[in-house]
Amino acid sequence: MIAWLINIIFISYYTYDHTVDEAKLPTRIQTLTYALYVILIFLATFNLIEVALIRLPVLYQTLEDSGESVMSIVSNILMDVQFIYHVWYLIFAVLGLSVSDYYAPFLLLDIVVKNSTTRGVLEAVVNPYKQLMWTLILMLFLIYIFTFFMFWYYPNQFNEDDIDETIANSMCQTLFHCLLSSVGYGLRSGGGIADFWRHDMMYRLIYDMAFFLIIMIIMLNVVFGIIIDTFGSLRAEKMEKYHDTINKCFICAIDKQVFDRASDQPNGFERHIRYDHRMWNYLYFIIFLWEQDKDDDDGLEQYVRRCVDVADITWFPLHKAICLDLAETPEQILHKQIKSKLESSSAVITNKIQHFQKDIIGTMEQIQKLFTTGYNPADDNQSLIGKEIMINNENNGLAANATGDDVSIITEVQEL
Repeated sequence: MIAWLINIIFISYYTYDHTVDEAKLPTRIQTLTYALYVILIFLATFNLIEVALIRLPVLYQTLEDSGESVMSIVSNILMDVQFIYHVWYLIFAVLGLSVSDYYAPFLLLDIVVKNSTTRGVLEAVVNPYKQLMWTLILMLFLIYIFTFFMFWYYPNQFNEDDIDETIANSMCQTLFHCLLSSVGYGLRSGGGIADFWRHDMMYRLIYDMAFFLIIMIIMLNVVFGIIIDTFGSLRAEKMEKYHDTINKCFICAIDKQVFDRASDQPNGFERHIRYDHRMWNYLYFIIFLWEQDKDDDDGLEQYVRRCVDVADITWFPLHKAICLDLAETPEQILHKQIKSKLESSSAVITNKIQHFQKDIIGTMEQIQKLFTTGYNPADDNQSLIGKEIMINNENNGLAANATGDDVSIITEVQEL
C-alpha cells in the first residue's frame, strides 16, 4: 500500500519544467515521499529477514533430507521465488530512494505475488512459453519472406507524407533495415505495412492482402488464442479447486451431498468437517509428533511419523467416515419399511379374524336357541330357511371381506 501511495503522489504532483528540461516535485512532497521510502525500505528489510530466518531454513532442511548436494541446496535457495521477490522489492525500493523515482512504478508489480488473479494472467503467458516461442519464430520467418519480396520489388514505396523523406529512403536501404521496418511498422499498424506505403490498387494489392491476412489476422490471433486458451484452462482449474475446497472433505475426500443425505440433522457436512474430520486437528497431531521425542512414540504414532517423513497420506481415512458407517444403508431402510408394513397388515388381518369369529359364535348361539325353545317345522319352515339364508349371506360377506383384506395386504407386500 505504501508503494501505491508513493505512485499516487507522483501522478498528482510530478510536473515537467521545460525551461531546465527536468521533472520536478514540490519540496514538501519530496520530503513526504522520502519518509514513505524510508518506511517502505524498513518493512521490505523486515520481510526479507523473516523469509531468511523462517522459510529458508525449512527449505534447506527439506532439501537436505531428500539427499540433495550442497551446491544443489544453495542454488535452490537462491532461486526460491519468495526469496527473489523480497530481494527484488528491497533493491528497487533502495534505488527509488537513492537513484531516481523512476524505479518506484516497478514496486507496483508486487500485485502479481499478492493477487491470484493477476498471477493467473502472468501464468497464461509464461506457462505456454514453448508454444508462444515457436509461433513467434514462425511469424518472424513469414515476415522475413514478405520482407525479402518487399526489398526486391518495393523498396521505395514508403509514404513520405507520414514518414520523413530521409528516414523513408533509409528504411529499406539494406535487407536488415527492411526487416526491422516490416516488424516495427507492420505489426503496429492495423492494416500491416501497407499503411505506411503509397496507396496502390494494382500490382501491390495481392502482396498487401497476403501480409494482412497471414500476419495480421492469422498469426497474431494464433498468439492471442494460445494466451486466452491457457488463461481459460487456468481459470477452470482454479474453479475446480475451489469447488473441491467447499464441497469435499479435506481429509476423506467424500462429497458434501453424501453427508447431508446420511445425516439425521441439517448441515451434516458442516458438522462432519467441524467435529469428525477437522483438518486442523490433523495438523496439530503432526506438530505434536514433531515436538515429541521418537522414543516416546507408540505404535500408531510411529506409523504416522514414518508416513509424514515420506509425504505419504495413506494414514488419512480416505473415502471413509465413521458417521457414514453408523448411518443406515438403503437396504436397511427398505427392510425396516417392509417390516413396518407387515406389522400393520398383520394387525389388520387379526382384527378382521376376531370380528369373523364373533359373528360365527353369535350365529351358532341363535341356531342353538331356536332348537332349544321348540318350533313347528311345517309352519316355520320358510322362516327358518330364510334365517339360514341370511346367516349364510352374512358368513359369505365376512369371508369375502377377509379375502379382500388378504388380497390388499398381499398387494402392499408385493409393492414393497
